[in-house]
Amino acid sequence: MSLETATRVLQYIFDVKNKAVTLEFQGGEALMNWPVLKFLTENALKINESARKDLRIALVTNMLLMDDEKMKFLADHHVGVCTSVDGPADIHDKNRKNSAGKGSHAQVMEKVERYTKEFGQKVYMLPTITRYSLDHPERIIDEYIRLGQTDIALRPVSKIGYAVDSWDEIGYTGAEFNTFYDRAMKYLMKINASGTYMAERVAKFIMTKAILKKDAGHVNNMNPTGAGRAALAYNMDGGCYPSDEARMLGDDIFRLGNINTENYDNILNKDVMVQLLQAGYSDMWNYRSVYSPWLGIDPVVIYAFEKNVIPKIKISQPQQVLSHQFDVVFSYLLGDAKYAEVLQRWVKGGMYEREKK
Repeated sequence: MSLETATRVLQYIFDVKNKAVTLEFQGGEALMNWPVLKFLTENALKINESARKDLRIALVTNMLLMDDEKMKFLADHHVGVCTSVDGPADIHDKNRKNSAGKGSHAQVMEKVERYTKEFGQKVYMLPTITRYSLDHPERIIDEYIRLGQTDIALRPVSKIGYAVDSWDEIGYTGAEFNTFYDRAMKYLMKINASGTYMAERVAKFIMTKAILKKDAGHVNNMNPTGAGRAALAYNMDGGCYPSDEARMLGDDIFRLGNINTENYDNILNKDVMVQLLQAGYSDMWNYRSVYSPWLGIDPVVIYAFEKNVIPKIKISQPQQVLSHQFDVVFSYLLGDAKYAEVLQRWVKGGMYEREKK
């Protein structure tokens, strides 16, 4: 991304009508364009001195390019940092290799430890669940506990971006993921009931919507879809998309336009936005589900799997998984009292820090 396009991103951020805005750097690897990341961070904070939005800045990074200069800047400017940790070294290293073709787990752990100890900053973590993960839910959870994390997001990998070419190797069916999720939740219930706190993030989203009757801020599970409404993604060339998944598709079916030539209001009033919201209205497609008030549909992810924005509720992998996750959460909520108490503890600590403030 050029500085000229980055300047337009800044304008878009402060054209957003919502008082709360998050600027998040993703990639590829965002640290490969450090000058633009610094430019956006410094100028967003400067503009916000008068705009007075509830502004957050976050970075998703593989940590490999982190050095002391970058760590100090990110810490000084209160940029939240999130990285991918897919489990213990043997699992992580199958998914994530460095430029030399070697597993990156040891490098990531070294950078995370330094950022935590020397700069006093927590690094948040997300696992990608590939076929290599399916037999090891307990080990993945144990690794997150070892690393001091308090929650873990167990979501299936989407058939988007780099995953497309390696899908036969890393992909799986909805039923296979559901078996993994069953084991993971059973283990989480056991260790939480024994006094170790570790929450599952999708379950927290479900509980937040169903029990607290609040929007958990999970774009992929909003109804209608939060793509375009709650998120916009800006590509390096200025292309604007309703979500990062839409940006990574390699297919411009969801492209909203280019921020270098169009203003914010024009982008949001495109026909593609209307069509996206229609396809992403869960009640239209899944009205027989007992979970209909809380279910969401992400037409972008549906399209990635089926090349159609209209979900086939019974056989669509994303919907199979989400419906099963609802089943699992409610089975624990309405079952053993000690597990219902675990879920209640999760949801009490499950709202974002923004809402706590």
